[in-house]
Formats: sequence, structure tokens, C-alpha cells
Amino acid sequence: MTIYKAGKVSDRRDRLRDELREANAALLELEHVRTGGDRSNAAISAHLAIRDRLEEVLLEEVLYARYTPVHERRRSTYGAIVFESGPPEDMADTLHLVPLGPGAALEDLRSLANGMTSFVVRTLDTTLGIGLVPAPAREQTLVDLAINLNCDVVQRHPSGAVRVFGRERLLIHEFDTWRRAPYGHTRWLSLGESVAADSRTAGAVVDLAMHVLSAQQVGATLVLMLRGTTSDLGPRLSSAPRALPVDLNVTNVEHAQLLATALAAVDGACLIETDGAVSGIEAMFMPTDKAKKAINLPKRGARHHSAARLSFDVPEALAFVVSADGAVSVFSDGRSILNLDPFRSEADSMAKLAGRENADKISEGIARLSCPACGKRLVVTVTTIDGWKDRETLDCPVCETNAIYAKNCWEISARVLKPWEA
Repeated sequence: MTIYKAGKVSDRRDRLRDELREANAALLELEHVRTGGDRSNAAISAHLAIRDRLEEVLLEEVLYARYTPVHERRRSTYGAIVFESGPPEDMADTLHLVPLGPGAALEDLRSLANGMTSFVVRTLDTTLGIGLVPAPAREQTLVDLAINLNCDVVQRHPSGAVRVFGRERLLIHEFDTWRRAPYGHTRWLSLGESVAADSRTAGAVVDLAMHVLSAQQVGATLVLMLRGTTSDLGPRLSSAPRALPVDLNVTNVEHAQLLATALAAVDGACLIETDGAVSGIEAMFMPTDKAKKAINLPKRGARHHSAARLSFDVPEALAFVVSADGAVSVFSDGRSILNLDPFRSEADSMAKLAGRENADKISEGIARLSCPACGKRLVVTVTTIDGWKDRETLDCPVCETNAIYAKNCWEISARVLKPWEA
């Protein structure tokens, strides 16, 4: 057990490293600094040296954010933006840089960086100045900043949480615990495969749900059309949606806060066209008897049941539910295909493959069948590993009817066949 002496920066840094390691929350992603395809020993050594230096700078910034100065019994907010080499030239619309004055030091700048509108801007070797953002930085703003400017953002939020925005994920330290959360849009890669669709709009809806509505604890239901228009929902509506007084589109990040404000004050669903246009809010749905019989979610409330049953009745639609506690669920064909919980660390869904013998001898087979209970057509993927002979069974992913398919294999999974698939 390591003994740390209070107040020692080096000891705090070692303790922070231990915290991150125990939480499986690395400051740098695996491909954080790239070698440009050069795999020579010199290039790899240079790559590792840059990674080490970047990690040291981020550790320093996270430590400062954790222990900012106390004034009137409260720690001040803070923010820093770290570039590997330097900021891009074309960032005027995103970040305005006020250069470091003569003789000024990093500590002088930190007193001006509030983490909401102003941030210390630095590289691995140089402090550049103060960066100003056009409006108070919400979670989605900082996600976009990290991705679009290819940088890392460290923020001490007014709530006391310390957040590290990387290129692909967000690290959060809150209530003495680190957790790792994926960015919403990065989950669309697996989500798109699950619903046999390629809608860039869906990535924007996931971001809206995760980084705007969830971050502000706004409970809501969002219905996105993958095919057709929201007018096709007419037979399933028990009350017509109300049009907004302005045209909003979920793919426009500037509209996100307007939509969040509108949804925070109403019940019902927000209807979204395939191109991201918001056609209305406060929509209420009336499920079919078949949907009521097939969909039963014992641990979920009315909002989740309504969304799941709508997606069962209308396979051309995805239903996103944001709970008031921040969790996000996505339903397609009556089943939950994605769950994002901001208070749980991201898990590696393929972790159980680790250490399997003969893992290099994996093969997959595809079958199609219909559930005898709910009638949904399914695409079944059977994964086989040489020598693995256990009998696996598949329950219907929609109505949960037991053992509709069985085979000697390693794993069986299924998704619902969409109407537009051959």
C-alpha cells in the first residue's frame, strides 16, 4: 500500500494515476497520438514520448481542477484546453485566443479561466493564452470542441465534477469516483447495424439525448423516422403533435438548447423527420393490442412502455427515451437496442472473448426465422469457436418467448429484420 504525504504534488499525481487505473479510465485513448503509418522504431519511440508528455500535462491540469483555490468556502471553477502541437488556424468561430502577455505565467492565466466561457490554452511545451468560447460551455459544446479541434478539454464544473473531454469519450470524477462515458454519436456505429439503417441524423439524436437532455436531467421521448415521414405515425397517435413556433433541426447544434427548453416543460414525444427536422412535440401514442401483449417491461414506466410499443407497431421509427435520472434507452421493433447510463462506466461488450482458447478460429453463420409468438422476423447470428460444443438457446429479443432457436455454438444473437430488407 502506497503512503502519500498530504500536499505533495508528486504524491497527488501518483494517487491520481492509481485512481484512473483502478477505474479503467485512461486519460489517453489507445490511438491518441498517431505515427502517421510509420512503424519504425524511431517513429514508435517518438510516439510514446509524445503520449507520455501529453499524459503528464493532462494529469497536471486534472490535479489543478480537482484542487482549485478555495474562496468563500467554495472551490473555483476552471477549464483548460490542451493541444498536442498547436491549435488549428481556422477556429475563430469556435475558440478565440487571447495571447499570453509579456512576463505572464501559467498560474496568472489560471485565475482567469472559469471553465465556462474562458479556458487556459496550452500545448505540450507552451502556454498560449486564454481561449474564449462564444457562449457558456455546456456538455455538448465541449464534446464538439474536443472532436472538431482535435484537443483535450479539462473542466471543473460548477457542480464540483471534474470532466475530461477526449476525442472519443468523456471521463468524469464525481462523488469520489471516476467513470468513463462514450460520446453519444460514437454508439451509432453499433446502433446502425442493429436497425439495418444508415442515418447520420440518428447520431445527432443520440448526442442530443446524451449530452444535452440527459446532462440537464430533462426527461423526454424522441421519435426518429428511419423511413417515410412523421405523418405516417397518424394511425398510432392518440393526440396530435403541437408544432413549434420556429423551425428546429437536431443536426444543428445551435438548436439543441432551444429544443431542450421546449421539452423540459411538456409531456409527450418529440417527432423528428429523417433529415433531423422537428415536426412537432407533445405527441401521444395509442398502441395496438398486439404491441400491448408482446411488450411488457416490468421495471420500466409509462414512458418506456409507450416508446417500446410504438417502435413495435412502426418498424420505420426509432424511439429514444431520456429518463429524468439521465439514462438513455433506444427502442426498435419493441426491443431495447441501446442503453446509455451516465452514472455507469462503459463496459467492453466483447470482454468475455478474452482468454478463450482457439479464439482465432471463430466463424459466424446467419439464419432467418420468425418468432412464433409475436411474429417478428429475425436475423440470427450464430458464432462458433472450434471445440466449443455447449448448447445455446435464443429467446425472442422482442417478446422474450423462450428458446425459439437452439444450436451447439458459442453464442447466438438476433436482430429484427426491417420491412425494407430483402
